[in-house]
Amino acid sequence: MRHPLRLSIASVALLVSAACSRTSEQPALSDDLKQDLARAGGASSDVQLAGAANGRIDVVSAAERTNGAVVAPKSPTVS
Repeated sequence: MRHPLRLSIASVALLVSAACSRTSEQPALSDDLKQDLARAGGASSDVQLAGAANGRIDVVSAAERTNGAVVAPKSPTVS
């Protein structure tokens, strides 16, 4: 049981040191990449986000569909 515990502690320490060692400097983007990103995310994009208000479709099964108040069925009587 001591070996898995040591392995877990070592892996957590490695992850923490890797996460904390990152510098705040971001790598520069090339001009080609900037142009591609501008074309892909432009205002004339045909991409729509999920959950957009337009074109909402509600799917209701026949069992769930009702036309107003429905009386609950009565249970059969046992004699």
